[in-house]
Amino acid sequence: MITVNPIYIDEVLGPLIGGADDEASIDDYGYYKSDIEEDVKSLAKDVLLPDFKKQKERLQDVTKNTLAYYLTYPGKVNFESIFNSLLLPIETPVNAQQFFQWIWEVFFEGESKDYIKKEFIVEDFNVNAPLELLKEKD
Repeated sequence: MITVNPIYIDEVLGPLIGGADDEASIDDYGYYKSDIEEDVKSLAKDVLLPDFKKQKERLQDVTKNTLAYYLTYPGKVNFESIFNSLLLPIETPVNAQQFFQWIWEVFFEGESKDYIKKEFIVEDFNVNAPLELLKEKD
């Protein structure tokens, strides 16, 4: 059984969260175009992935499973709402699901999301789940 929670999708964008309210973040990241694959993949590789790799392995795993699940079954989550709720210093993409797909391709290079189809999935909507996970002992 795998538990997924849409709140974990936020974890792939950690360094950018809240940046729309910070002029330095807008200056640093605002030139990335969220509808251009090369820009998104560059942002993911150079900025987002290094931060993600610093997180606990357990957090990385649940984030991966969550992203795989919601990219595989996109009708279960509104990627645009998630994107907009994070106050990112980049423009909202026309296709937010595609934006997150490009991030998947960088974070989990060469890995298929299809494994998630074979798993028993439970959706959890606890907004405090990441904080609770971070408090767990390794």
